[in-house]
Amino acid sequence: SFYCNTLQVSRQQSEYEMSSFRHDVRNQLDMIYELLKVNSTDSIKDCVEKMEQKINTTNTFSKTGHIALDSILNLKLSQVNQKGIAVVCESDIPKDLKLDASDLMVILGNLLDNAITAAEKVENDSFIKVQVSYEKGMLFIAIENAYCEKIIEEHGRLFTTKKNKEQHGYGISNVKKILESYNGIIDFNHTKDVFRVDTALYCKPSEA
Repeated sequence: SFYCNTLQVSRQQSEYEMSSFRHDVRNQLDMIYELLKVNSTDSIKDCVEKMEQKINTTNTFSKTGHIALDSILNLKLSQVNQKGIAVVCESDIPKDLKLDASDLMVILGNLLDNAITAAEKVENDSFIKVQVSYEKGMLFIAIENAYCEKIIEEHGRLFTTKKNKEQHGYGISNVKKILESYNGIIDFNHTKDVFRVDTALYCKPSEA
């Protein structure tokens, strides 16, 4: 029918726009990552401003004042929101917290990408919840997401059944390496339909 054909065209257009948006954001994040290596602050600012023009400015999920954290969370969670996945974000850290921006990108980028991959496969009531807090010299990051895949647990380690488990493994391995440099830890838990990852690492605000 005309209605079904129109709906199909609309869905295809939406998927194309989302794919284009995702590709553009990924390229911009790669550029920021390279700029962070050479500490090119002005170029990073210009790059972020261009990215913000592509994102609905009403979707501001994190307002801590910590530029790196807010930028990464708002970009990634805006992507989540455009997929129709419910988003909850609770963030409260010192704006001058000493944490390398590229390290934060590796941690949040990989963990959120995994959460997005799992959550977008859930047909109903899909969600991602992010909690970032700071207490007594430690930064805590917790990410929960809906999931429907089978998870296998062996000797205290969790394994996914998804096809790209190797790529997934590399991402978590990179996160663990960063956490080790901050004497941090990572922990995974899950119920029947909710997956949760908790990280904790040592860092302090910049000295006045």
